[in-house]
Amino acid sequence: MAEPSFERHLQRLYAEPPPFADGASFATGVQQRLNRNWALRRGLIGVAGVTGGLIAAAQFVDSNLAERANLASEGASLKLHDMAASVARQTGLQVDVSHILPMGGEAIWLVAGLAALGLALLAARVFETF
Repeated sequence: MAEPSFERHLQRLYAEPPPFADGASFATGVQQRLNRNWALRRGLIGVAGVTGGLIAAAQFVDSNLAERANLASEGASLKLHDMAASVARQTGLQVDVSHILPMGGEAIWLVAGLAALGLALLAARVFETF
């Protein structure tokens, strides 16, 4: 059986790898290769994002989605004005509702977008706590 002091000495010798003379240059070369690959990936992702955005914009223009959204928002605006007019009639107010609620389609979409943004921020805050 070997002596405990000899065993500890062997363990200390093999616990750390011996330093290589070119260790620093090797680490620098590996780091440069990794950075180059990330730059290439970022570039490819950027090109793919721009290409996808252009395709999406072309599809949006071709689908007449803007016209359909405008028609939908006009219908929603009319419903809002009708609801405000019915509330005014029920309360006995003699007010021209069209001037009180100048909500066109843009305002309705703005409110919907802000509500969606608020929900996204709330979800991010909730998920941040987990």
